[in-house]
Amino acid sequence: CAVPPRPQAHEGIAHGAHAIYAGTLDVLQLELHKRPGWNLVITGHSLGAGSSILYTILLMHYRNSQLIDKRLPGCAVVHQQMVYK
Repeated sequence: CAVPPRPQAHEGIAHGAHAIYAGTLDVLQLELHKRPGWNLVITGHSLGAGSSILYTILLMHYRNSQLIDKRLPGCAVVHQQMVYK
């Protein structure tokens, strides 16, 4: 069995995702705590889509490594097939 390659991401997108993560984690937990019936959806388009996926992965890692609010995303990526006519 081959060793999978080390995960890689575009440096700018990864930097953006880490910056968003660092700047929003505390307020995100606080706001979800205030709103027990709410769930969290993270979305983006184009470059924002890449950042939102990496941000979600960071939140998943944090959620799984800390015993915190399980409404932080478990990760769902919806892929719409492109249709060429």
